[in-house]
Amino acid sequence: MNDKWKSDVVSIAIGILVLILSTFFLIKTEQAKIWPTASGKIIASEVVNQEDRKGNPYSAKIQFAYNVNGRDYVSDKISLGEFGYRDAQYSQMMVNKYSLNQKVNVYYSPQNPEEGVLEFNEAGIYFFMAGGAIFFLAGLFIRFRNRQ
Repeated sequence: MNDKWKSDVVSIAIGILVLILSTFFLIKTEQAKIWPTASGKIIASEVVNQEDRKGNPYSAKIQFAYNVNGRDYVSDKISLGEFGYRDAQYSQMMVNKYSLNQKVNVYYSPQNPEEGVLEFNEAGIYFFMAGGAIFFLAGLFIRFRNRQ
C-alpha cells in the first residue's frame, strides 16, 4: 500500500465520519425544534479571555437557569449546533444578546430535561458538513487522479 493510496483512503474515511456526525447533529437539531420550553433566566454572561474546552482563545460564558416539573437546572449550552465562539467580537455579541438576568425561553429535552438550549444553529452544522464533503471529495479526487 503506497502513501498516495493511504492519503486518499484516510481523507475519504474522515469525510464519511464527519458527514455521519454532522447528519446526526442536524437530525437532533431538527427534532429539538419541537422540544417543550420552560422559562429561564441568564445567571452568567461574560466574555472570557482564556482557552475554552474546545481550544478557542475567547469564549462567551453564558449560563442560564430554568425549572422543569419543580426541578431546577443550569445549562451553558446556547445551541445544539454550537462549535464555540472563536473571537472576542463574536463572544461579545453573544453576551450582548444574552445579558445578565434576562428572561429567556429554554428548549429542553423531554427525555433528559437537563439538556437545555436557547437556540438552534444549523449554520455551524452545515459548515461542519461542508468540511466533511470537502475531505470526501478530495479523497476521491486523489484516488482517481492516481489511477491514471
